[in-house]
Amino acid sequence: MPDSKYAADGGAGHIWGRIGRCVLTYLLLYTVGWLIVALVFPWEGDTLGQHVETSLILLGFIGVPSLLLAICAGLGHRKMPAGSFRGALLLPMLLFAWPMIASSTAEPPLIQLAIQVAFVMLMPVPLVPAKWVGKPPA
Repeated sequence: MPDSKYAADGGAGHIWGRIGRCVLTYLLLYTVGWLIVALVFPWEGDTLGQHVETSLILLGFIGVPSLLLAICAGLGHRKMPAGSFRGALLLPMLLFAWPMIASSTAEPPLIQLAIQVAFVMLMPVPLVPAKWVGKPPA
């Protein structure tokens, strides 16, 4: 029977669940943001397929580093209040949007910045409960 101290916090399954929620939240925000760009602000001569291709390329340059930073920072932070953590995470997350500077129009970079800000505000914090110390040795 598991020790109640470990079972109460949910254990490693709880942490993996929060990491999964973190990834799904970012992907949902990213998809919605780029659908807005494709449907509301169409670029002259570009098809929806070209928008999808561009968004997938930028997911590798912006989304993957953003998620890695958020997950690593979330796993490392345990005692910082959620508001302070979100504030500290916001600037580095915005810096990952630098590839958007090369955009020929203003809308895609602004939507990408909005995606980053929304993700920081919606990210599950903390990823690791403050009292969780891991599974006791067998």
